[in-house]
Amino acid sequence: MLNRQLKDFGLHPILGYVLLMLVFVTVTEVLYVKTEYGAWLICVMAFSTVLRFSSKSRSEFLCLTFGDRMKKKIRWIENMIICLPFLISMLVHRAFEAAAITLLLASFMALVHFLKSREWVIPTPFSNRPYEFAVGFRNTWFLFPVILVLIGMAVKVDNANLSIFALVLLQLMIISYYLKPEDEFYIWIYSKTPRQFLQSKLMTATQSSFLLSAPFIALIGFLFPGSIHIALTFMALGLVFLWAVILAKYAAHPREIHLPEMVILGLCLYLPILFLFSIPYFYTKAIQRLSILLK
Repeated sequence: MLNRQLKDFGLHPILGYVLLMLVFVTVTEVLYVKTEYGAWLICVMAFSTVLRFSSKSRSEFLCLTFGDRMKKKIRWIENMIICLPFLISMLVHRAFEAAAITLLLASFMALVHFLKSREWVIPTPFSNRPYEFAVGFRNTWFLFPVILVLIGMAVKVDNANLSIFALVLLQLMIISYYLKPEDEFYIWIYSKTPRQFLQSKLMTATQSSFLLSAPFIALIGFLFPGSIHIALTFMALGLVFLWAVILAKYAAHPREIHLPEMVILGLCLYLPILFLFSIPYFYTKAIQRLSILLK
């Protein structure tokens, strides 16, 4: 899949891999130098990469093809290979705690079952209208105990940074709800203009994101009062990044977000001021794409 994305971007796969390696090394080194949370942000990057290989359909395919036991072995090996560059970076910078948590999360994701359950449906605090959150919440419910455990560990070791990492993990999980494009029919059924459609999507995403994040923000504020301003800052950045991802999703529609959008989003994380330019750019492209389906 990555080979195809690199070719779509106009790069030879070998050259693409070399550039990705250079970008990875550069970004990780900058994170270590520029912020004290560099190791935890790299841990989040590793987890987000693993998460992309943990889809329900993929887990079902591996289970049906190889059986449940072999599926877990394959998933564990894949996760270890994916996390290897991140782990090497952490070990080089002696971030042993972040490396250990990365290993635990990667191993946990390999053991989780993603098969559909026909016996019961997990209730959600969301209506049917913002389906991304209703579906995403049901697919990632098992991560909420992980986030609470991380916050509990932060209290035990008196490390506020770990609680901030848990919050970043939550924001990353919310962003993952919007990575997959929906069928054109689910856009066409709206009797809205492209601008009204995007405004509705951004509004429901903002409301639902706040609904999920507020309890954890309050918990961090209660346990680590001195870090509440950091938690609020990360929540605000997460919300802005969520807006950019939603707009990038519809700017790329009907295909998935590919390397060009990823590069822009990655640059925005490195220099948040670039959101001032990327969001209007994605918004304009999204309007053009949606104008085909919406009038």
